[in-house]
Amino acid sequence: MRNTITMFKSSSRELKSVKCLTACSMLMALSIILGYMSFYLTESIRISFTYVPIAIIGILYGPIVGACTAGAVDLLNFVIKPGGSFAPGITLCAILTGFIYGFFLYRKNFTLIRLSFTVFCNTLFVDFLLKSYVLACLYGTSFIGYLGIRLPVQLIMLVLNTLIIYLLVKSLKKSNVFSLIRE
Repeated sequence: MRNTITMFKSSSRELKSVKCLTACSMLMALSIILGYMSFYLTESIRISFTYVPIAIIGILYGPIVGACTAGAVDLLNFVIKPGGSFAPGITLCAILTGFIYGFFLYRKNFTLIRLSFTVFCNTLFVDFLLKSYVLACLYGTSFIGYLGIRLPVQLIMLVLNTLIIYLLVKSLKKSNVFSLIRE
């Protein structure tokens, strides 16, 4: 419990750092740009890689900064490119994604197993269950129906998300980009 409170305090202190705010701004911009490159399979199934910069923010700066920036990215995406009415549930999903990546990966030993668990938790609880529920409420359709439609895509994205984040973070650490940003 003490480690968790320390992690939250440390992550919230990161918001006072100019380097943190600068890195988060650049990664937020990258996430917004990646949002333009996403595509819809159906009205409720979107393939997007906007989570990658959010995951990196969570890894670098923790759950508080990850949640704040993920929520800000979702709101900015809606303002810049509205795709219908505003859905607070979708914003909540984005905030939880930033929080989960930061909670499980901030200042922890980065391993494939830890990352796989993190991506699994995010995919299951946020992307699959919560987002399906929000979409079912938003469109007035069956929650179980959304689960059936979204399951195959989420299984594929689970593997893809893990591989992309793992390879990217490992290469960024190897090239000392993380240490330059953290200094």
